[in-house]
Amino acid sequence: MSDGSMWYPNPKKYPSEKLTRVREQEAKTAVLILRAEIAHMEFLRLKDSMVPHENDNQFQETVEKIVKIIDDLQPKTVFVPWQKDPHRDHQATLGNHV
Repeated sequence: MSDGSMWYPNPKKYPSEKLTRVREQEAKTAVLILRAEIAHMEFLRLKDSMVPHENDNQFQETVEKIVKIIDDLQPKTVFVPWQKDPHRDHQATLGNHV
Protein backbone atom coordinates (compact mmCIF):
# COMPACT_ATOMS: atom_id res chain seq x y z
CA MET A 1 0.00 0.00 0.00
CA SER A 2 2.47 2.65 1.15
CA ASP A 3 5.89 3.30 -0.32
CA GLY A 4 7.80 2.73 2.95
CA SER A 5 9.70 5.98 2.41
CA MET A 6 9.55 7.20 6.02
CA TRP A 7 10.54 4.16 8.06
CA TYR A 8 14.17 5.23 8.65
CA PRO A 9 14.91 8.33 10.75
CA ASN A 10 18.08 9.39 8.85
CA PRO A 11 17.02 10.81 5.45
CA LYS A 12 20.65 11.56 4.45
CA LYS A 13 21.66 7.91 4.71
CA TYR A 14 18.38 6.61 3.27
CA PRO A 15 16.55 9.19 1.15
CA SER A 16 12.90 8.38 0.44
CA GLU A 17 13.53 7.04 -3.09
CA LYS A 18 16.13 4.61 -1.75
CA LEU A 19 13.86 3.52 1.09
CA THR A 20 11.07 2.80 -1.36
CA ARG A 21 13.40 0.58 -3.42
CA VAL A 22 14.67 -1.19 -0.28
CA ARG A 23 11.16 -1.83 1.05
CA GLU A 24 9.93 -3.15 -2.29
CA GLN A 25 12.95 -5.47 -2.54
CA GLU A 26 12.22 -6.72 0.99
CA ALA A 27 8.63 -7.45 -0.05
CA LYS A 28 9.81 -9.33 -3.14
CA THR A 29 12.23 -11.37 -1.04
CA ALA A 30 9.42 -12.26 1.36
CA VAL A 31 7.19 -13.33 -1.55
CA LEU A 32 9.95 -15.57 -2.89
CA ILE A 33 10.40 -17.13 0.56
CA LEU A 34 6.67 -17.87 0.55
CA ARG A 35 7.12 -19.45 -2.91
CA ALA A 36 4.72 -17.02 -4.55
CA GLU A 37 5.03 -15.15 -7.84
CA ILE A 38 6.72 -11.73 -7.89
CA ALA A 39 4.92 -11.07 -11.17
CA HIS A 40 1.67 -11.06 -9.21
CA MET A 41 2.81 -8.29 -6.88
CA GLU A 42 1.42 -4.78 -7.12
CA PHE A 43 2.87 -1.73 -5.37
CA LEU A 44 0.44 1.18 -4.97
CA ARG A 45 3.26 3.42 -3.70
CA LEU A 46 0.99 5.62 -1.63
CA LYS A 47 3.00 8.09 0.44
CA ASP A 48 4.11 6.51 3.71
CA SER A 49 1.81 7.45 6.62
CA MET A 50 -0.72 8.84 4.10
CA VAL A 51 -2.75 5.76 3.10
CA PRO A 52 -6.27 7.17 2.90
CA HIS A 53 -8.78 6.30 5.60
CA GLU A 54 -12.51 5.95 4.90
CA ASN A 55 -13.25 9.68 5.25
CA ASP A 56 -10.27 10.84 3.17
CA ASN A 57 -10.57 12.19 -0.38
CA GLN A 58 -8.55 9.47 -2.09
CA PHE A 59 -10.16 6.56 -0.23
CA GLN A 60 -12.67 5.53 -2.92
CA GLU A 61 -10.08 5.78 -5.69
CA THR A 62 -7.69 3.61 -3.66
CA VAL A 63 -10.39 1.03 -2.96
CA GLU A 64 -11.20 0.87 -6.68
CA LYS A 65 -7.52 0.25 -7.52
CA ILE A 66 -7.35 -2.57 -4.99
CA VAL A 67 -10.61 -4.12 -6.19
CA LYS A 68 -9.32 -4.05 -9.79
CA ILE A 69 -6.04 -5.72 -8.77
CA ILE A 70 -7.90 -8.45 -6.89
CA ASP A 71 -10.37 -8.93 -9.76
CA ASP A 72 -7.52 -9.16 -12.29
CA LEU A 73 -5.34 -11.55 -10.28
CA GLN A 74 -8.07 -13.65 -8.63
CA PRO A 75 -5.74 -14.55 -5.74
CA LYS A 76 -6.38 -17.54 -3.52
CA THR A 77 -5.00 -15.62 -0.54
CA VAL A 78 -4.71 -11.93 0.37
CA PHE A 79 -2.50 -10.97 3.31
CA VAL A 80 -3.40 -7.91 5.38
CA PRO A 81 -1.87 -6.37 8.51
CA TRP A 82 -2.69 -7.74 11.95
CA GLN A 83 -5.95 -6.13 13.10
CA LYS A 84 -4.38 -4.71 16.28
CA ASP A 85 -1.37 -3.20 14.52
CA PRO A 86 -1.48 0.47 15.56
CA HIS A 87 0.32 1.90 12.52
CA ARG A 88 -1.87 4.47 10.75
CA ASP A 89 -1.32 2.97 7.29
CA HIS A 90 -2.03 -0.54 8.52
CA GLN A 91 -5.26 0.60 10.16
CA ALA A 92 -6.27 2.37 6.93
CA THR A 93 -5.59 -0.83 5.00
CA LEU A 94 -7.88 -2.77 7.28
CA GLY A 95 -10.62 -0.13 7.53
CA ASN A 96 -13.63 -1.01 9.67
CA HIS A 97 -14.20 -4.31 7.94
CA VAL A 98 -12.13 -6.70 10.05
